[in-house]
Amino acid sequence: MNQRAVSDGAVQQSCSMVLEEIDRLNGIVERLLYFSRPLNLQVEPFDLNLLLRDCVEAKATVVRSEVHTIPV
Repeated sequence: MNQRAVSDGAVQQSCSMVLEEIDRLNGIVERLLYFSRPLNLQVEPFDLNLLLRDCVEAKATVVRSEVHTIPV
């Protein structure tokens, strides 16, 4: 009888662990599905020249700040 009670406790603990792992795996699958879902992109025209100008200006600012910090 005592052996049966120990077995029941072990079975209950094992079932609890299995349920926790199922929840954990379910979370992983949900995140993977969310990550892999198709995006709903909205394509619209934009000024490529303005974008490039902004990029060049941003890089020039970084370069100027690096030049000022170089020890002479």
